[in-house]
Amino acid sequence: MVKSNKAALVRQLKKGGIPIPKNATIGQLEHRLRYWKAGSGYLFRLAVKSGRRHAEAKHLGWGKTRWVPNSDFARAIFNSRLVYFLGRYEEMPNGATLLDIPEGYGEEE
Repeated sequence: MVKSNKAALVRQLKKGGIPIPKNATIGQLEHRLRYWKAGSGYLFRLAVKSGRRHAEAKHLGWGKTRWVPNSDFARAIFNSRLVYFLGRYEEMPNGATLLDIPEGYGEEE
């Protein structure tokens, strides 16, 4: 397996329209390249405080406003109908917390 070059990863992310965090590690850049998609992220709050939550929605945490990057993971949360959808934002708004896509998401299928 060939090790990734940080500069090459940054170029690929920029080309794909995915934001690059300051002081990102190669692992963080690879994660974004694998799971994030270009476009605005989703802002959610959990609407149902239930022990039997949708698999993706359980990551939100009760009482928290979460920004989820544009991804299949975000669309699965949106489609769960267990959340308040608060809009789409290019960048994470103040007062929100990032909910990144879990490592290995979508690969277990």
